[in-house]
Amino acid sequence: MKVYCHGMNTSSPKEYVTLPAGVQNNYAYIYAKRLPPRPYSARYKCEGKPGAMNYSSAGLTKFRKVRVDLPRMAIVRDDFTFAKSDPFGRRIAYGSAGDCFSMHYGGACRRGHFKVDLTHTGLHLKASTEWQAIGFPPGIEMHEYKKSKDGTLVSAKCGGWCGKCRPVGEMLLEQTVCTQDEGK
Repeated sequence: MKVYCHGMNTSSPKEYVTLPAGVQNNYAYIYAKRLPPRPYSARYKCEGKPGAMNYSSAGLTKFRKVRVDLPRMAIVRDDFTFAKSDPFGRRIAYGSAGDCFSMHYGGACRRGHFKVDLTHTGLHLKASTEWQAIGFPPGIEMHEYKKSKDGTLVSAKCGGWCGKCRPVGEMLLEQTVCTQDEGK
């Protein structure tokens, strides 16, 4: 695990882990466009030309490094020191996504998405780290949610009715343990 310490000359240095998979695989995106409000039935469709109104919580943030709280072994999702955000949007926390595009219940309508890729960091997410969809109506779901067995990759499409998805609690990490067959 390569840990970069930022602010070592302070009484509380911060530790960051470089994400070798790059910003194309470590981003959080809340889609900006909405279907038009009129006719009202248009908002319940899954397709169509977006209207003029944008979602005020929208933004795209790409992460080169993430901060890790070493005593807790948790990613600090809202540290943007080594992240770049769309200048016209908000900063979006690591591992989050959402949209306000459509009021359709179907998962295929989701326009927000995120990717977390810890490949080659020497770390992986604990098996207990899960994601949840948050929004209205109750029971709204993520679409194409994928979490690798080794805990290094997670992605999903999220949103609907201005909903979001994010980790349940903290993004807890463990060091990857390499084993070697003895006798070879």
